[in-house]
Amino acid sequence: MIQPQNFPKKSRLGCVARFWLIIGAACLFLLAFQAVFMPWGFYLGGHFHIIPAWSGIATAHAANGRDYLLFVYLFPDVSHPGRYTTDLQGSGFICTPKGEKIRMTAGAYMDKHLGKVTQGKPIEIRMHSASAYSRMISADTRPSIQFKGVWGPDEISGDDHNSLGRAFEPDGSVYTGRSPTRGPSFPTVQITFHAASSEDFNKACSSQM
Repeated sequence: MIQPQNFPKKSRLGCVARFWLIIGAACLFLLAFQAVFMPWGFYLGGHFHIIPAWSGIATAHAANGRDYLLFVYLFPDVSHPGRYTTDLQGSGFICTPKGEKIRMTAGAYMDKHLGKVTQGKPIEIRMHSASAYSRMISADTRPSIQFKGVWGPDEISGDDHNSLGRAFEPDGSVYTGRSPTRGPSFPTVQITFHAASSEDFNKACSSQM
């Protein structure tokens, strides 16, 4: 009678180790790629950091007395490779005066031909609602805001280009109308993003609600 052979069982620990080894190698390759083609990503905010990304929060004080708390997280857009590519992508949130926290998709653009220095360089940030429901049902990505500013030491200072006043009603709710002649509900707002984490934003938003 032929006895069944006992084949050695694959080590579950070995599979897990190989998985993390592959993940680690992929991360190192991505960092090396960005170091060569997008070195400015490691110096966003004016100093070196090992992760090529930057996040910040800002409070927009509208003329009608209402405050909008903004958060943005940005990193180099590797889908557009090239030494002179300076596009960024990311995410963000808006904490509205109505107490609503809206998840946003973010994108940003800087001057071409940057090296490592971003200080004093202009940047344009665009954000729109990341709601899957809105995109699936009506392709409506409101609120949509635009910010134009300049890099400083761990900050970005500029204004909202009238986008907050167009995106929101005077009471702080999102504008959902379709009037082609509607102007902004309040004037341009000066905004400064200061370096901060998502945890800092969540705490600030909770205290604002």
